[in-house]
Amino acid sequence: MGGKQVTSLRGSRYLADASLTHVLAQLDPAGLSAVARRPATDDTLAVGVGACGIAHVLAETGRRCPAPLLVWIHDRLGDLPRYPPGLMNGLAGIAWTLQELGLTGDAAAAMALAFAHPQLLDDSGLFDGVSGVGLAALYLYGRTANRWYLETAQRLALRLDDTAEQRDGTACWRSSSGGIAIGYGHGASGAAAFLLYLYEASGQWRWLTLGRRALAFDLAAIDGATAADTTLEHGTAGIAAVLVRYYAVLGLEEHGARLRAWADQPVPPATGPGYFDGLAGIGQVCLDCAVLCRDARSESRASMVARAISAVAHGRTGTVTFRSADGDVGCNLASGGAGVALFFHHLASRATSSFMLDDLFDRRRLQPLASARTR
Repeated sequence: MGGKQVTSLRGSRYLADASLTHVLAQLDPAGLSAVARRPATDDTLAVGVGACGIAHVLAETGRRCPAPLLVWIHDRLGDLPRYPPGLMNGLAGIAWTLQELGLTGDAAAAMALAFAHPQLLDDSGLFDGVSGVGLAALYLYGRTANRWYLETAQRLALRLDDTAEQRDGTACWRSSSGGIAIGYGHGASGAAAFLLYLYEASGQWRWLTLGRRALAFDLAAIDGATAADTTLEHGTAGIAAVLVRYYAVLGLEEHGARLRAWADQPVPPATGPGYFDGLAGIGQVCLDCAVLCRDARSESRASMVARAISAVAHGRTGTVTFRSADGDVGCNLASGGAGVALFFHHLASRATSSFMLDDLFDRRRLQPLASARTR
């Protein structure tokens, strides 16, 4: 499996299809045999490491979800009350995927459980807290036109507004454990993503203002950091994903300068291929910048990342998996083959990230990332 395979559209499509073929081969007729790398846990339905993540990737790539997988998911919907409320670890992400699968009533039921969950307000993060539940509510509002979802998203944003810690013009939130996380998955930049989309959906300026302060907190936190995490969930790639969107919408040079600096960095060495925790997520953010900000450098960098991932691919004709330092990466969205397949599919189709709401943007008005010399 040579890196040269992904220098073409055909190569990217092949790796996406071959990776999904491998993932589907792990699903036995009785149900789910190898969704996560670890043994079955309480999150086997969740988007990040569970069945709904694989179902989402199948829907996103235009593949039909196999009947055994649909039945396996549907038969476990009775277990939903024991799930946490979050987007990647619980009910909000499950609801999002059920809606994608056309199970509108089940999606509404899952979201109702998320909204009523006793842990809903414990954390602010996008992956596991208020921001992710709010983002899922906006997605369902867009799919159903039910304004109750929009109103609920605004109530969750009010909670963020009420609990934000203001620091030198920035905003952040404490977790239920008392700490302050940084990054897209659990920190202020994830909240900033939700607030930007809420601004686009509602037209209310206050959400854009709070979102800018939240993004500013994470940007300040990584200034001068040594050995910074580079991943989508916890590190600089996730913060850059949000920065891409704020720059595309607002065109502020303070954002553009930071984005150009990130885009000029080399591909991180010795990073696994995963989506949340490795190269696929970094490549996806490069692709987002190329598509939304029309940046040729980011397009080239996305292709460089793809070549690095293809270098750890192996398998027979028509099926492929990927190696990390710990061995084969498994099947899930967060760190496994489904997430890698998602990146290669997006690269082939020039599509932006999953679990974002970029359709809310007027693409005609988005700002290109001009070089510093032209500004």
